[in-house]
Amino acid sequence: SAKAMWASAYHASLGDEGKDVEVDAEKGPWKITLDMPSYIATMTHVPSRSVREKVYKAYITRASEFTEVDEDGKSKHNVPS
Repeated sequence: SAKAMWASAYHASLGDEGKDVEVDAEKGPWKITLDMPSYIATMTHVPSRSVREKVYKAYITRASEFTEVDEDGKSKHNVPS
C-alpha cells in the first residue's frame, strides 16, 4: 500500500538513528518522496489539496538549481502554462 511505502521511506530516512523508532503504516509517521510510485500514489489518493500541491511543486522543480528566474524572482522553467 502507499502508506506502507511512505512509512518505509520515513524509516529509511532516519538511517541508524531509526532502529528503535516505531513506524506504523496506518498511523504513520510517513515520508512522501518524489520517486514515481510515491508521487503517483500521492497525487491519486491524498485528499488534501495543499499536500498534493506541495508535492507537485517539489516534483516539477526538482534538480532545477540552474533554472533562470525572471525579474520577480520566479522560475521561468518547470512551471505549467
